[in-house]
Amino acid sequence: NLFQYLGFTVFIEQDLAQAQIMESIVKFKTRFEQTIVDMSIFCIMSHGSGGNLVDIQGEKIDVEVEIVKKFYGTQCLALQGKPKLFLLQYCRGDEHDLGVKRGTQDESFKLPEVTDILIANSTVPGFVSNRNTKHGTWFFQC
Repeated sequence: NLFQYLGFTVFIEQDLAQAQIMESIVKFKTRFEQTIVDMSIFCIMSHGSGGNLVDIQGEKIDVEVEIVKKFYGTQCLALQGKPKLFLLQYCRGDEHDLGVKRGTQDESFKLPEVTDILIANSTVPGFVSNRNTKHGTWFFQC
């Protein structure tokens, strides 16, 4: 509801196998060729294993290579120069966060140990982080 409230058109897919996920990405990208937009938000909630997304059949998907890369400027011309936000909810390892106790003796509760962190990288894996020698890093000029 939040994204609709903010004026986004929302498309929901559930319980997809890898081929269906790839097909949905193609359809999602095609919509941008038909409509002018200011940005896109791509949300995935799934299981994960070894840092990879896992589809409904248990097949691993490298999110960076098989999903995010499909939105690079050379592969998604309609979104060139426009923000592309990826919200990814899936396990990226086997370690469990047992939490940290908070509160008083009377009202004790736990919070996750690793919380309130959003990591934004200036570039994708394998690429250098560009900067302008006069104006500084492109990432922080935004």
